[in-house]
Amino acid sequence: MSNYIGGAGYGLALRGASREARPLLDQAASNGDGSYWNLWAAGQIALTNGEYGRALATYQQTYRRYQKPESARLTASLLFALGQTEAAWSAVREIVPNSTSFEPYGAAVVGMRMASYDDDARIGWRQELLQSMPKNNPGREGMTNDYGTAVLFQTTALDRKIESFDNVFEAKTIFLMVRMLNPSAGTAPVVQYAVSLPGSSFLFGYTAYRKGEHEKARENWFKLLASYDERASPPPFGRGSGMFWSAMPYLAISLAKTGKLDEARRLPQRTTLGRTAGKFAGSDPRNDGGTHAGIRKEIDCRNLRGNRR
Repeated sequence: MSNYIGGAGYGLALRGASREARPLLDQAASNGDGSYWNLWAAGQIALTNGEYGRALATYQQTYRRYQKPESARLTASLLFALGQTEAAWSAVREIVPNSTSFEPYGAAVVGMRMASYDDDARIGWRQELLQSMPKNNPGREGMTNDYGTAVLFQTTALDRKIESFDNVFEAKTIFLMVRMLNPSAGTAPVVQYAVSLPGSSFLFGYTAYRKGEHEKARENWFKLLASYDERASPPPFGRGSGMFWSAMPYLAISLAKTGKLDEARRLPQRTTLGRTAGKFAGSDPRNDGGTHAGIRKEIDCRNLRGNRR
């Protein structure tokens, strides 16, 4: 029962309905059945009440019992918040290499932000992460590359000047290139190419938006939307489809800022999950100009080159 009640309460809390969520979380926490959502709800209530030590102990118990990546992220993040930095980084290093979810990487975002990591320190963290991966597992290495890049993107977007994007990323064609530190030259940054996500369309769109260049931002956001049109589902990024959805409010604002209110109003319908794939009826053809076909072709060529190595 707690799994149903707790899950419903969590859904409400995510949508900002904390008052409506609280009775459900209270009930899930009081059941005492030891289920995942029973423990998670108990930890969430302790966190809301400011009982951080109790919340940490509950999340640790949850992770030991169920080994879920969400409880790993919460445990390590709370360790950072409570000033137990060494224990927190130790937990991240232990959990991240074997994780198939982005959740534990989210704790690294918290740790780097709280420690005020500069650009080189964050790039160095990703480089060390990739070097620790086994080289005989291309799938895991590629996933870790993408997740590590998503961490860099999130930490760059948090409370930093727009120039930080140029210090951390270079974008060539559709691929996001990460500047990496040259081991033989200390902290001197060099460009090392890596097929990473989110793609350059997201990076260019976000940086243009931050600079107030809404026409340029709109053009890049629409490249992501063209991919959605083709499949009627969001293109994947480092942590699933979250970054695609986070781009859509920015796109709506850029559309409004450039006088395209009708396009902005149609976005909810255009991005409805399960609609028929293909070009969206009523969209401005100037915003759909064959962008994804070129992207797909270049991805296929890059993958072919990689398979020949």
